[in-house]
This record gives sequence, C-alpha cells and structure tokens, in this order.
Amino acid sequence: MNQPKLRALFSETLGTALLVSAILGSSVIVTAFFSDRSISHALGLVSNTFAIGTILIVLIELFRPISGAHFNPIVTLAMAITGRLTWELTFLYILAQGIGAILGIWLAQVMHADFFFSNASSLPSAELSRLARVLSDLSSLVGSPLRVHVGIGEWISEAISSFALLAVIFTALRRKTESRLPYTVALTVVTMNWFTSAGGFANPLITLALSATPETTVMLPADLPGVILSQVLGGILAVGFDRWVLTPQPKPAPLPE
Repeated sequence: MNQPKLRALFSETLGTALLVSAILGSSVIVTAFFSDRSISHALGLVSNTFAIGTILIVLIELFRPISGAHFNPIVTLAMAITGRLTWELTFLYILAQGIGAILGIWLAQVMHADFFFSNASSLPSAELSRLARVLSDLSSLVGSPLRVHVGIGEWISEAISSFALLAVIFTALRRKTESRLPYTVALTVVTMNWFTSAGGFANPLITLALSATPETTVMLPADLPGVILSQVLGGILAVGFDRWVLTPQPKPAPLPE
C-alpha cells in the first residue's frame, strides 16, 4: 500500500477516534458541570453542541487535505456511489472509521476514568453501560431527552440529518467551495442537534457507540436497523440531489434567427 493511502487511512482512523471521544467526553463534562442544575438547562445543550461543532471544524480543517475528512460511513459510501472515491478505498475507509470509533470510546473512558469507573465494575460491558447512563443523565439535565429511536419521527429526523449533511458537502464540491466545508458541516450538525427529534446523529458509528450494550438507555439494539436504514436513506436521497439538482446542465442551443 502506498504512502498517500496509508496517510489517508490513518487520518480517517484518528479523526473518527477524536470525533467520537469529543462527543462522549463533552457529554461527561457537561453532565458533571450541570450536576447541581443551578444553571440553565439550555446552556448545557449549548455547551455540548459548541464542543461538537468546534471539534468538527478543527478535524475537517486538519484532515480534509489528506483523506477528505469523512469520519462517517454514509459520507464515504456516497462519495463512492458518485464516483469520487474508489470502492477499494471505500472499504478501507469504513474499516479505518470503525477502528477509530472503538478507539474513541476507549479514549473517552481513559480521559474520564474516575467518572466512568467510580461506580462501575471492571467489565467492558459495565463500562459502556455507565457511558450510556452518563449520556442519558446529560439529556435529562439539558431538558431535551435523547429519545429511544423507535418511531417514524426519529427515523425521518435521521434521514433529514443525513440528507442535509451530504447536500452541504456535495454543494461545496460542485461549487468548488471546499475551503468552507469545516464551517458549513459544523453548522449543519449543530443545527440538526437542535431541531431534530433524534439528535441529528447522521452517522452510524455514533449511533453504534451510543448503543454499545443491551443495557443502554440511550438507544436499544433492536432499534438500530431502523435508525441506520434511515441514515442510509438520507444518503441515497442526497446522492439523487447531487445528480439531479447540482449536476450542471448543458446550455440549450441558441434558437435560429
């Protein structure tokens, strides 16, 4: 494997790990900070989404020139379907992202070991269950509960989030404004976190990280297929949007005089 491919795969692994750990770690910090509930619950949500938005700006700015900064299998598959990425690299990217997500969960636990393990056993399942309870506590503190994804509303929310994320990316690629992607992607994700009923995950790896054990109260494993299929559907709709709406149309021939 050549040097550019290795660098790209390393970038996808590291970027995904940092993204997952930032989402989980910021949730821990906000939960601890607002544990006395003396400050506005809404401010807790602002703090959490601010952390997610800013880390996206940093990671995309850092890794976009190397790998494209996907950090998301839906984005990678969409790039392959539209011919912007080879299928060989697509498989390797998704593998690297999966490894990165696992590393991200571990990294968040290491950084916040006292918080995660103070009241949990040493078993990995207990640790991840503790993580799920942390996220559930966070959602109750900020007044916007993370819902269990079982209804049509949550499925539509995830489809919309995936569609919006990819539509923003495709638009930048078509208009040659890739330099703005760190900011437009971050704003899109933060907005989806605020107005969708599902929290705007738009990423199967984040979804899986939040439902790593059967004991989780954030999302039940039985609900994963519907959520992930909704995210895939949003990606398919975005591919159609790219091909039908964003593809430059040939100029009509001038009418004869």
